[in-house]
Amino acid sequence: MSRIGKKPVALPKGVTASVEGQTVKVKGPKGELSVKLVPEVSASVGDDGITVTPHKEMEKAAQMWGLSRTLVNNLVNGVTTGFTWSTIWSTASPPASPRSWKSRASAIAPRCRARC
Repeated sequence: MSRIGKKPVALPKGVTASVEGQTVKVKGPKGELSVKLVPEVSASVGDDGITVTPHKEMEKAAQMWGLSRTLVNNLVNGVTTGFTWSTIWSTASPPASPRSWKSRASAIAPRCRARC
């Protein structure tokens, strides 16, 4: 049993959904999106939102159940809030100071002169 798949996908105000066969279409203020679900699951629109149910008691059906519910939830999020991108820059070492480069160059230079 999928804990994610059990929860229905709530439809916010201004969002409409329709199910035609294996295709789920969601229309909202930011546009319209659709996804075709795998044959192991089916979707239906009710009062509490979009419900995804598996057809068979198989391991693959349970896996596709949670995945399909997440895909439908992403459709609803896409037509309401849209897509946002944020980048976080991080570094693993402290920034190099000019003094550290000078000390390193003086330590390497005598060895280079001896070999050349």
